[in-house]
Amino acid sequence: CCCICCCFTSSSLLLLSLLLLPIHLFPPLRMQATGCVRSRLGAIPDLKSFMQRRSVIKLYRDMFRAISKVEDEYYKEYLSNWVRREFKRNKTETSSAEVQGLLQRGRKQLEEVQSAMNLASA
Repeated sequence: CCCICCCFTSSSLLLLSLLLLPIHLFPPLRMQATGCVRSRLGAIPDLKSFMQRRSVIKLYRDMFRAISKVEDEYYKEYLSNWVRREFKRNKTETSSAEVQGLLQRGRKQLEEVQSAMNLASA
């Protein structure tokens, strides 16, 4: 077929039609103090905030992976509660520099937990 409509799938036609819409139909985006762009869909983090949030989540998961290797149930529960409490306490921190400092401190504590586990298993 030589018709251009046959060459596109329905989803690509929808995307193409959205791209051709006049720009005034979209709500304006506003920067916020947290480094996020505000749209009608909610806050959209900038790349630095997104990467930082990803690092925090990775640290949280790594902490629990390390704690899962602890054999003593009492100590495992104690460490789990400690990690949850620390992350919950710092959950409202918005300063990028402060979050970086907390991430560095958390990584050091993770290394300490992992080295203690290695010593205990040796």
